[in-house]
Amino acid sequence: MEQQKLIARKRLTYNHRKLAAGDEFYAPALHALLLVAQNKARSAPPPVTAYGQGGYFSGKSRMTDLREQAGALGIEIDGRWGERRLAAEIELARSARR
Repeated sequence: MEQQKLIARKRLTYNHRKLAAGDEFYAPALHALLLVAQNKARSAPPPVTAYGQGGYFSGKSRMTDLREQAGALGIEIDGRWGERRLAAEIELARSARR
């Protein structure tokens, strides 16, 4: 069953947890529908994935985009690298090609 992210509107107890107003929690779709209808919770806004120099929007994550760029440049990616290291390796490979 698909879980939906909700935000409590007021104090409530859900799934043996005491929630205060503004607390985020997950609930199955049917429970979410009922909690929203009873005005006990509201749906959480979708996550924003805008990034980049131009602030462009893409459905892909930044890490996925960086991995694709690194693959196109022929960089062997170490799975432990984070965004910062991967971006640095891409810049290093681009400057070496010039």
